[in-house]
Order: sequence, then structure tokens, then C-alpha cells
Amino acid sequence: MKKRIVTVLLAMTMVWSLTACGGAGNSHDNGKVKLRVATWREFDKEYYEEIERRFEEKYDYIDVQLEFNVDETSYQTNIQTDITTGVVADVFDLHHTGTMQMYGDYGLIVDQSDMDYMKNYDEVPGKINTWNGKNYAYMTCYNYFGCLYNIDIFNELGLQIPKTPEELVSVVNKLKDAGYGGIAYPGGTVGYTLANGIIISSLGTDKYDEMMLGMDYGQLTDLNKVEGLDDALRTVEYYADNDILYTASEAVSYEPAMSLFATEKAAIFWGGTYFFGEKDIYFPNVNAAYFPVPTYSGNGVSYAEPGHCSCIYAKSEHIEEAKLWVEFIASPEISEYYCTNAKVLSPIKGVEPKFDEAEMLLNSSNGYSLIKSNYYENGELWSKEWDEALKGIFWDGDSYKEHIDIVNKQLKEADIANK
Repeated sequence: MKKRIVTVLLAMTMVWSLTACGGAGNSHDNGKVKLRVATWREFDKEYYEEIERRFEEKYDYIDVQLEFNVDETSYQTNIQTDITTGVVADVFDLHHTGTMQMYGDYGLIVDQSDMDYMKNYDEVPGKINTWNGKNYAYMTCYNYFGCLYNIDIFNELGLQIPKTPEELVSVVNKLKDAGYGGIAYPGGTVGYTLANGIIISSLGTDKYDEMMLGMDYGQLTDLNKVEGLDDALRTVEYYADNDILYTASEAVSYEPAMSLFATEKAAIFWGGTYFFGEKDIYFPNVNAAYFPVPTYSGNGVSYAEPGHCSCIYAKSEHIEEAKLWVEFIASPEISEYYCTNAKVLSPIKGVEPKFDEAEMLLNSSNGYSLIKSNYYENGELWSKEWDEALKGIFWDGDSYKEHIDIVNKQLKEADIANK
């Protein structure tokens, strides 16, 4: 897959060098600059249109053209095609993935490192879309991924929010005894993401990124040397051994897992806190709150995932206007407006959204760790063994030490550093 994307990107740059500058933008007959802004978040259309109104009120010479596509898969495909042909929007949203890194490496999106909003970024978000010292996108928001729980059931059974793995296992066992099953987990959709989240929250963003790149570059051939990894994997194995998930979670997708929570067959659901923004749809009758998954690191940190990230097309005729748009949506006022209405958390310092659960979420954890996605040049030499390790530990309760020995053996035999 990675090689196919690289081939496409090489073709893009060849086509790009032969085309005239500025295929993305143009001006209206009324003399205003037409600025195209693309996103898949059609469910946020009302908020985007209000942001558009405020932006055009401030910059009356710019006419923003919002483009929505609710189908995320086709949206991402269309972006890749549009970049190839040079007709992509001036500003477009992407998921935080290694593809974004490749777009940046090939000069297809603008380096935003010198933009003013960077001064207001929280430390962790400021690193997420940065590669080789260049920041390629504004991360509009983030969400915690952890345990959404039924407050009323917890109160009825006299349960406290667990702070340690042993306490979580005890809570789950008491819930099972009361007929509520284990943690509703959409394993058919997210696989072993819970295990990965435990590792990321235990190690922290920087150390996790260092570990993954260390394996890919061949600088790390002994995972036993990674401080904190033992505690993280021991946590995963402990949860697997104690069967904390609802029956058949490995094959369950999001909607059935959420249904278990909504109908009170399960009192805990593992998922993203963005569901609070859609609780009237997914769990309208549940009085819910959140806590991070406890780990043996004992740091109380939440695993978090980036929201949509706004990129600027490097061949746009209207790069300066595109920068104005990104600066505008990253301003404290607009960030607060968007995050309050979308019920997500803001990456901008000092901005506290004002939806009902915001204060609870912000006080639930001792900070958060975000996953930083990279494309791994040598992943075919080690990623299979790493993935099988996490799957085996998480789903089967295999010995994490045995799996780490297997990964270490592969890393040493691959000898990536000397290739």
C-alpha cells in the first residue's frame, strides 16, 4: 500500500512540474477571491457555515466555497485524485496519517511552521503534524479514547472510578455479577486499538514515536530497553487474562457495541469522547461520564486521537488567503466556538469549550498522549511481528515477554541499520 502511494506521489510531482501554477483557485466575476475549503465533516456543516460567515465579514474580499463529503473514504480518495490533477481545494482536511507526511515530503502541502497560531498550540498537538521540523497542518481538535461509563449504574452499585488495573478488573467483575457484562468494545472496527492506546498513554507521545521510528531505522533492536513498555504490555496482558471485555468483542462493530451501552446491557463502553456530541443519537437515556483506562504506569494520562487536520495546497493561487482561513479557525474565539458546538477538545492554549461534559473531560486525566502516525520505510521488515504481538497479547492473553522476544529476534535479523 505504501509503495503504491509513493508511486502515485511521484506521478503527482511529475504532473505538477508540467502544469501551470494555481490550478486550485480562481476569482469570481464579482472580483472576490474564491477560496475553496474541503472537508468530509458534513455533520458540522452548520458550524462551518457560521465560521464562513464570520470570516467573510472580516475579509470581505474573500468568498469561501465550502465543499462537504460525508463519506470519509471517498473523500480521502478524491483528495488524492484532485492533487494528481491539480484541482484540489485551496484548504482541505486530512486525517493525521503517514500520507500527510508524504504530501509534505513531496512539497504538495504548505509548511505552516511560521504561522501565528503555532504560538498558541499546546505542546503535544504542536508535534503531531510536524516532520523534519516542519508543521504541515492545523489539528482542529482532539478526542480522548477510553471508558465512557453509566453514572447511575456506578452509583447504584457503589462503584468508584478505577485508578489502577486491579481496580478496573474489580469494577468489571462487580458489573458482571450484577448482570451488566464486560466493557462494550468495538473490536471488529478498531481491532487492538485499546492495546495501542495503553502503550501510547503509558509511554507518552515522544517516547512512543521514538520507539516506532527506532524500530524502523534499525536503531532499536531490543524493546526491553524502552522505559515504560514493560508496564504497558503487562497492563494489556493483565486485562486479557481477566477477560474485561464484553462477550465476542473481537467481531463487534461500533453500532452494536454502542447499543449494548445505550440499552444498559453494558455499563462501560470503550470509544471516543466525541460520542458525547452525538449522545442524543447513540445513548439518549444514559447519564454518562468518562475515565481513562488505568495502566501500570500510574500516570493517569488519556490516550487521545487527533481530529481533522487542515492542510494548504502548495500550488494554490491563493496561499495567503488560505493561510488567513487557517489562522482564523485556529484563533481562540473560533476554536472555542467550533469545539463547543462539535463537543470536542481544543488544541489551543487556554481554550476551554463550553459543552456540558467539557469540564469533566478536562479534569478526568493528567494530560493526554496523542498518536503520531508516520509512514515506515522499512515496516515490511518488522511491523508484522509487532502487530502479531499486540494481537496475541490483547486478544489471546499471550505472554508479552515471549512476543517481545520474537520481535527483538526479527529486529536483529533484519539488521536494518546496516542495509
